[in-house]
Amino acid sequence: MKNEEEYKEELKREIVILIDENRDQWKKAAFYSDDTVQNILNMLYDKWEKNRRQGVPLDYATIEELETLVALARRYSRLDSRLAMRALVFGDRPSVKKEIEEKGSTWKKILKRLLWISK
Repeated sequence: MKNEEEYKEELKREIVILIDENRDQWKKAAFYSDDTVQNILNMLYDKWEKNRRQGVPLDYATIEELETLVALARRYSRLDSRLAMRALVFGDRPSVKKEIEEKGSTWKKILKRLLWISK
C-alpha cells in the first residue's frame, strides 16, 4: 500500500503532466483561471512564502487539495481548445460551466445514444 507522501507525489506529477506540460495554452489558462484553482493556489503560495519558498507551492498542499486540483486538471485537459478558450473568457457563465462538466462524460453520452436513452 502506498504511503501518503508517495500518493501526494503521484498527484503532483499528474497535475504537472496534464496542465504544465500541456502544449495547449488555452487549457493551461482556463485551469489557472478557475476560481477553485486560484483559491487553492493562493493558500499554497501563502504557505510557501511563510516557509521561505522552500520546495514548490504544491509541496504544501493537503491530499484533499491535490485531489481537487487533479480532478480539475483532468477536466480542463480533456477540453478542446475552443471550449477551453470559452471557459477562460466566459467561465463564470452557467452555460459554459455546464458544457465543461458535460464534456467529461463522453462515454456516458455515447452509451445513451447507443441505447436511445434521453437525458
